[in-house]
Amino acid sequence: MKIYQLLSGLSFLKKYSYKFLFIAFLGIHIPLIGMLIYVVLSDRRPVSQAEMLLLILILTLLATAATLYILNRLLEPLIVSKNALEAYINTRTLPNLPVGFKDEAGILMQKVQTALMSMDEFVQAKQDMITLLSHDLRAPISRTMGLADLLKIDPNSEEAPDYINHIYEENQKQLDLLNFILDQLKEDQLEIKAEDKERTSLIELVNKSINTLQPIINDKKLDLKLDIPEGFEVRVAPVLFSQVIQNILHNACKFSFPNGKITLTCRVYSGNVHIDISDQGIGFYPSGIEKYFHRFTNYGRKGTAGEKSTGIGLYLSRRIIERHSGSLKGMSSGPNQGAKFSITLPA
Repeated sequence: MKIYQLLSGLSFLKKYSYKFLFIAFLGIHIPLIGMLIYVVLSDRRPVSQAEMLLLILILTLLATAATLYILNRLLEPLIVSKNALEAYINTRTLPNLPVGFKDEAGILMQKVQTALMSMDEFVQAKQDMITLLSHDLRAPISRTMGLADLLKIDPNSEEAPDYINHIYEENQKQLDLLNFILDQLKEDQLEIKAEDKERTSLIELVNKSINTLQPIINDKKLDLKLDIPEGFEVRVAPVLFSQVIQNILHNACKFSFPNGKITLTCRVYSGNVHIDISDQGIGFYPSGIEKYFHRFTNYGRKGTAGEKSTGIGLYLSRRIIERHSGSLKGMSSGPNQGAKFSITLPA
């Protein structure tokens, strides 16, 4: 791209076609210019026809070779754009094309770069919705089936009404999630619009997640402490944000030891809402936190009671929070030192 970049710096070669015409013009006139120089430097010595023909032949061949080489190098913007498209199609590798050139070839590279980035965002959004479906619909179905099995064993037990309420609430939550995703599919992207957000009681969202997770909380005899200002509300898409809270609380329960403590606190400062969920569980090495946010990470671990991990919960949670213009970060002092996950949202 050096020759193209060099010629782009000449103000009179604004168009891509002008660069080709300029090189062709120079190539045609190199033999003439060479002959004039040769005659001038010959000290008025007569130049024979043989010398003249030989010199013209050599200069013509050199000019033709140089012209063809430079014209071929001028095709590099087109070749680079073609290679970028093929690389994305074959390996979904996003290019880094130069976008500062103003001629037709430069505009083409800009368009290819923009189109591939937009396409990648579109594909990513589709994959996020599929991942959301596979992660946040499959697990609740398993839970409701477990409760249904308990009802089949003893339909007249004292806990039966609670089981029925849990099944109803869980199904209602998943129906809301499914309706939301179907609406997003119509829009061809996973996007949280202003009209999707509403002022929602944080304690209500948290309590719904706790109700869903009550079996694992009871099994491990976990102490769950909430420190949320009375009447505090967050402006979120309730269906998606509740999935984030449930994912992080579920991880805290899953990786906590029996009789452990889990704390959820909420504070507002520096113009942002800060929600921290901490546990006293198995923790992780501080340097390795980001790998747990990768899609289908291979670093997923089993819980303290052998619970399985899908490897996508934290990835999905971060994507949802980012679509709320917020951030989700994790931290730990090391193995068996517990963990803390912090959600930051605009106040």
